[in-house]
Amino acid sequence: MLYGVSIGPGDPELLTIKAKKVIERVDEVIAPGKLAAKVVEGIRNVRIVEFPMGKSEKVIEELSNELEKRCVKEDIAFVALGDVMFYSTFMHIAKRVAGKVEIECIPGVPSFSCVFDTTLTFCDKPFEVVTPREIEKCSRDLVVVIKATKPKEIEEKAKKMGYRVVAVAKRMYMEGEEIYVEEVPEFEDYFTTLIMERT
Repeated sequence: MLYGVSIGPGDPELLTIKAKKVIERVDEVIAPGKLAAKVVEGIRNVRIVEFPMGKSEKVIEELSNELEKRCVKEDIAFVALGDVMFYSTFMHIAKRVAGKVEIECIPGVPSFSCVFDTTLTFCDKPFEVVTPREIEKCSRDLVVVIKATKPKEIEEKAKKMGYRVVAVAKRMYMEGEEIYVEEVPEFEDYFTTLIMERT
């Protein structure tokens, strides 16, 4: 069995009970990088598999081939920050092994919902979740932009489309967390989430 285990935004205390139980009992836990591994390292040892940006296709192919063989007799958990069903590395693995091994996904706390809690922003209207490449397609009054590495650039696009940036959250629930409300930083990292609202 291959488990896709959602481990939340980065705080081990936000792991679900079910996620913890699966992590404890599988034969091996694989994490796509040190940040994901850090969330579960207090529970058990983790094998880190790096997925270099723009060069991950070979890693995906090799790991998929390995898991296709091993998950017939072994239980392996692939852990991912946020929820494995939303813009996750796990998607690429699962698509390749689907139909060849049994897959079960364990839900978690996704970053796009935590950003409301972290920034004290109430969500009381339909919203959409996008990456920076998809901003031009936005149609809802409230938009969450994940992987918002260039908040100022996003703000400029947002203004032209009739939106304003309400809040920016960098590394929510992780070391180095920074929250900006009504202020937009120039540049942040990959784990930055932004909320914009139609004016």
